[in-house]
Amino acid sequence: MADEWSPVINPFNDKDQVITGKAANQTSVEAFVDEQKLSLKTYNADTGYFEFYPSSLLKAGKQVKFIFIKDDEQQIIYQKVQAAPAPKKPVLNPISNKSTFLTGTAEPNSTIYITINKKVKSMQLKNSKSFKMDFDDKRPLKAGTKVSVYVIDKAGRKSGTVTVTVADKIPPAEPKMELVTDKSFSIKGITEARATVFIYKGKKRLAKIKTGTSGKFTYRMPLQKANSSFDIYAIDAAGNKSKTKKVKVKAKNRPTKKVVSAPVVKQFPELARGCEVTSLAMLLGDAGVKVSKMTLASKVKKDPTKYKVKNGKKYFGNPYYGFVGDIYTFKKPGLGVYHGPIASLGSKYLPNRIVDLTGSSFDKVKDYVAAGHPVWVVTTSWFRYVPSKYWTTWYTPHGKIRITYKEHSVLITGYDKKYVYFNDPMDGKKNKKKPLKQFIEGWKQFGNQAISYY
Repeated sequence: MADEWSPVINPFNDKDQVITGKAANQTSVEAFVDEQKLSLKTYNADTGYFEFYPSSLLKAGKQVKFIFIKDDEQQIIYQKVQAAPAPKKPVLNPISNKSTFLTGTAEPNSTIYITINKKVKSMQLKNSKSFKMDFDDKRPLKAGTKVSVYVIDKAGRKSGTVTVTVADKIPPAEPKMELVTDKSFSIKGITEARATVFIYKGKKRLAKIKTGTSGKFTYRMPLQKANSSFDIYAIDAAGNKSKTKKVKVKAKNRPTKKVVSAPVVKQFPELARGCEVTSLAMLLGDAGVKVSKMTLASKVKKDPTKYKVKNGKKYFGNPYYGFVGDIYTFKKPGLGVYHGPIASLGSKYLPNRIVDLTGSSFDKVKDYVAAGHPVWVVTTSWFRYVPSKYWTTWYTPHGKIRITYKEHSVLITGYDKKYVYFNDPMDGKKNKKKPLKQFIEGWKQFGNQAISYY
């Protein structure tokens, strides 16, 4: 037969749905598999283009017999069915914990196998590459669930497996909060486990707290004014944000009498002038921090300025800056220390929980005691007003200052309408009482110095 009309048969495999080729024009074309004739669906006599639709007859390794007849001449060609490559991995679209079904694409006419929580389901793809499967009862899967999919074609060839993790798209519930009053030292609530809680007061962020498995969280804070408000929300590990909970501070009546029980420590005989650090030891002890007065005495900031008199002027240290003089003996000059260095020292043992109330009214002191926390103060050793004749002027490296040796520090533990109660390091008495009005007059002479904790 002349070469010029030798047919061309395009390569084919056991997945092909059509066999194509080209013969000379006006050629008769037939194809057989095991004597079964294939269906000739398309033939163009002018161009010689042909298409056979073999349906399911093509099996890898089978021979296809092609017969071409032109002008009473016949040509027979055998071509082997090739094995197609394994199917490509299917494509599984993203799934979230809001989804009630999954979708994707895979090789047409293959069988899809879907594994969820060790349970396997299968489905057939017929003449389409898209698939969809509803979850049981159309219930979304839990975030973090693994969904795996692979396909097997008609010849039993298996694709690779694709796995998708169910994404968390559901935001945490709005945090549930406990009541916050103007006598509360904390904000407490509960939200989704392992979420991050953000607490704002106005535009200022106060806290960023990671919750544990319980979802509970606590933020310690100083007492807040009634009607103050906070904005609180949670963001889960997937970045979903809850609704913002607005918390308003409720007013709570202060009781007319309140006395708390705080540890009592006596400064003598070890500390001649250590009333301030001894009272701090009592305050820290009430907060659960055990530290001795002697340790505090060694660590409190010191003003190293030496005492001298020159041209009738007295020069010495400044108690607002550090402890002035010798803390251990009256044989050397000294005085004491004020709120700043004491608050700084306390913060080393109770980080972010010391509150310096200096400058506030005595009502603020009462508020802290009413809420259950004692208050460190500087007052007069007479527990009342000290006349000006007992005051003198010192010239310090930090400026001129008026001082009196009638200075003392105690830990306020209670109050009522007539009296203030305190632990006195001088004699070691617990809940000692003095007239409230007189005590406040002496306390004001030192600038309303007061420290507590939250």
